[in-house]
Amino acid sequence: GVSLGGLLTGLTIAHDHSFACAALLVPVARLDRLLQEAAFCAGIRRALKGQPVACDKLNLTNIRPAIFKENILLIEATHDLFVPPATAEELWRCWDEPEIWRLPYGHISVLRAPDLNGRIIRWMTPRLLPRASK
Repeated sequence: GVSLGGLLTGLTIAHDHSFACAALLVPVARLDRLLQEAAFCAGIRRALKGQPVACDKLNLTNIRPAIFKENILLIEATHDLFVPPATAEELWRCWDEPEIWRLPYGHISVLRAPDLNGRIIRWMTPRLLPRASK
């Protein structure tokens, strides 16, 4: 899952242990921070008129995955201006330090990292093959 899709992927693997593996690419690990800090969320903040939004159950840092950490890949863009890299680091620590790739890109430009899709597929393949042979 990418960005908000990374948030949804994280929420999914926190509640469903049947997934073989998951790759979260620049995930929104802290929805509360995104809503409070992101420039593109200014309209949401205005619409809320200062009312708090209960994000505790949606912050990946407050939940734990139901799959083994060896089957989780986090991909952080170190120059991300939408999702602060510090939140990916916080998620990494909260989830007991699964594999993390720290790439020198921004939130969108990371999608153009050379052979990123191939690298993710090569990472996933051994985690998926045992399930495919059942």
